[in-house]
Amino acid sequence: MLRLSERRRVVLNDMVALAQPLPEYDILRSIPGIAETTATSIIGELGDIRRSIPIKSTLLLALT
Repeated sequence: MLRLSERRRVVLNDMVALAQPLPEYDILRSIPGIAETTATSIIGELGDIRRSIPIKSTLLLALT
């Protein structure tokens, strides 16, 4: 169990190190309550947000 916790910490640290150079990382970190791990997880889930559908389309989908 201890080895698993240590491995998790190492992986999270690596993920944060990869996410830090991205402009999205600083934007997400500026939101109150968003810590390093959360910002990194959001970036990992969304991928390259420049390839995502435009925000207006996203809002329209959310409202329908």
